[in-house]
Amino acid sequence: QPLLGDSLSLFEKTFPKEWVNKLENDYHSSITEKYDIQNKTWFANEETRFGHYGGRNDKFIKKEISDYFNRLLYGSNIFALDFLLRCDKKIVSQLNFCDAGSGFGLLSCFLQKAGVVKDCYNYENFSQLGNMEADQKNNDFYEKYKIMPPSSAYPNPKNVDILYCADITTGMSHIFAAKPKLLMLEHFYTSPYNSYEFQPVFEFHPEQLTKAGYRVLCDYYPMMAVWVQA
Repeated sequence: QPLLGDSLSLFEKTFPKEWVNKLENDYHSSITEKYDIQNKTWFANEETRFGHYGGRNDKFIKKEISDYFNRLLYGSNIFALDFLLRCDKKIVSQLNFCDAGSGFGLLSCFLQKAGVVKDCYNYENFSQLGNMEADQKNNDFYEKYKIMPPSSAYPNPKNVDILYCADITTGMSHIFAAKPKLLMLEHFYTSPYNSYEFQPVFEFHPEQLTKAGYRVLCDYYPMMAVWVQA
C-alpha cells in the first residue's frame, strides 16, 4: 500500500513547483549535461533515475508525490523529508544532517529550502558518479543552492546529529559509535528477513541498534525507519 497520501499538500506548500522545476533544469545544465557520469541510469536518465529506481517509489509512495518532485528524489529521500517537516522546526533546525550516499546532493537542496536542519554534510564515495570530486568543488550549482558539494571525506562524527543512509553503510562504524541522535535507515540495511537478499550491516542489525540504546521512533515500513536514542 503506497504511503504519504496525505503529504502532497505539505510538500506543495514547502517546495513550490516552480522551484522544483528550476532545480531540475539547473541540475541538468550544471551536472548531468556537463559531466560524463559513470552511472547515467541512476543520475542522468530521466526515465530511470532515482525517482524510478527499482519501481520502489511507486510501490511504496503515491505516484503523484514522486511526480511532483520530478522524480529527482529516491523513495527514502521523500520519507526523510516527510519526517523532518512534521518535526518541531525549533529542534531539528539545530541538528546537523549527514547524507551517506548523497550522490550530487539533491536531497540537501530540499533540506536547505525547507530549513529543517542546521547543515547537511554530503558524503559520497563516488563509486557510481565517477572520478569527478574535484570538479564538483568548483561547480557553481552548490553555491547557488547553498549546499555542500559531495565529498569522499568522512564528517567529524561529533558533528553528526542525524545519520541518513539510503545507500552507503560501509565505513559508517565510527559515526555510529558516536551515537547520532537520530538514524534514518532503509529496512533492507537492517532487516535480516528482507526480500533483497542483502545481509544487514552488523551495527545496523536491529539487535545491535537496540543494544546501542536506539528504538524505532517512526516506521515508514517497508522502506525506511527512523531510530532515536531511547
